[in-house]
Amino acid sequence: MDRETPTAARSAGKPSCPFDSTAPGFAADPYPTYRRLREHAPIVWSEELKGWLVTGYDTAQQVLKHDHASVEKLAPYMAHISEEERREVAPVNRLLADWMVFNDPPRHSRLRATFGRAFLPHEVERMRPRVRRVVSGLIDVLKGREEIEFIRDFAFPLPAYVITDLFGIAQREAPLLRDWSNDLARFVFRAPASRERNRRASAAAVEMSAFFRRHVEARRGQPPQGDLMDLLLQASEGPDALSLDELNATLVFLLFAGHETTMNLLANGLYWLLRRPAAMARLKAEPALVTRAVEEFLRFEGPAHTMVRLAAVDFAVAGQAIAKGERLFISLGAADRDPARFADAENLDIARRGNQHIAFGFGIHFCLGAPLARLEAQEAFGQLLRRFASFEMTGGEPEWHEGLVVRGMRSLPLKVRIAD
Repeated sequence: MDRETPTAARSAGKPSCPFDSTAPGFAADPYPTYRRLREHAPIVWSEELKGWLVTGYDTAQQVLKHDHASVEKLAPYMAHISEEERREVAPVNRLLADWMVFNDPPRHSRLRATFGRAFLPHEVERMRPRVRRVVSGLIDVLKGREEIEFIRDFAFPLPAYVITDLFGIAQREAPLLRDWSNDLARFVFRAPASRERNRRASAAAVEMSAFFRRHVEARRGQPPQGDLMDLLLQASEGPDALSLDELNATLVFLLFAGHETTMNLLANGLYWLLRRPAAMARLKAEPALVTRAVEEFLRFEGPAHTMVRLAAVDFAVAGQAIAKGERLFISLGAADRDPARFADAENLDIARRGNQHIAFGFGIHFCLGAPLARLEAQEAFGQLLRRFASFEMTGGEPEWHEGLVVRGMRSLPLKVRIAD
């Protein structure tokens, strides 16, 4: 890809640029490719994706907030697959159909208004002591060890333990919930289509829905416990009360989305601190920078790498005519390194000010759980850098997941020395 020159798509008459997400080296470092695409145009047609690829910051914002850039992608997907596969994925499709991220207004507005109050910044800040306790407990378990696999031992379990604590679920249930979440992630994000992928995702959808249905029924009969579940149950009552299916689907979504996003945010951030020892040393010396550092990790190597929209009608953006039914792939990773928006965009600056990245999206679909993900990362990095004397990568450069949607590593093995 990097050696090719922009060309015109002769068949479609659309401005395009050669792009191959499977090219050697792309998964490890996609940014030179994104830079070349962005320098050609902020939006180009990709024959590989059979859709528009957006790499410019301003254009990404325009698409993400556009009234006719739809998130309702499930129906076209179901129409595209075989009847046999539709039967295989029916349980997971029913679950995803109730997720607010796959719904346009007015249903999206109703779902978000109902649950949004639970994630207001002041409500999330009240969760900090609970999150701090979970982080501390995970680090305690690592005491005495000289080698860890950071994702398996810390970044992977942390968000599951946090959300189970906030939901009032026993921590012993977290591994099972993590496994179900992983099976959904393979379906939504990563794994190539297969009967095994479909079977596991559908089974996870059924089991998670049943689990949360039992938990909701049990909690409705208990006194308030002062946790996130109380807020969610309160928000689901009243004249616009959600159905039990909608409530269960939202609980599954919060676990799923928070797990994948936070896990990769933690691992990506620590990876870049290890690659930039001066930044690591500065953050250790100036722990008050942790809030800005987390925002920079989100900008520089955000966990949600690409968002997809579907043109509900013909419209234009950045001078390009988008036809109804065409897909738009908004590269958050490329947009957040756009030098037209960020000074010294290719540099990791943990003290960066005015960091208006779009790592959590933009517009009405801005990530509902962003305040909680930020809080978890702030607490995690604050304690990791205080309680560990040193970290050292082992085994060479990590292997990154392929694909455009999520940005994360398969593993991050480390030598560590704990300070306390």
